[in-house]
Amino acid sequence: MPLVPALMFIALVVAVVGSLGAPLITSVAGEFEVSPAAAQWTLTAPLLVGAVATPVLSRLGTGPRRRQVILATLAIVVAGSLARSSLLG
Repeated sequence: MPLVPALMFIALVVAVVGSLGAPLITSVAGEFEVSPAAAQWTLTAPLLVGAVATPVLSRLGTGPRRRQVILATLAIVVAGSLARSSLLG
């Protein structure tokens, strides 16, 4: 059953990518002149958004408007990526 190894791999990748931001907290705090506690929210906020968005999008994605949900989600991800690149660039 190839599903279990694929899910394990995805979980591992998410864990690694999620931990890569931890060393950047001091850089974010210095760049934006905020406390390290406030900079910690740059890691926590995406996790909270993901925890809320996952069941909502899952529920919407199983309905009759699956294609629209996928396209809207991709549009939001692209807009967020463009906003982030313009802030960092």
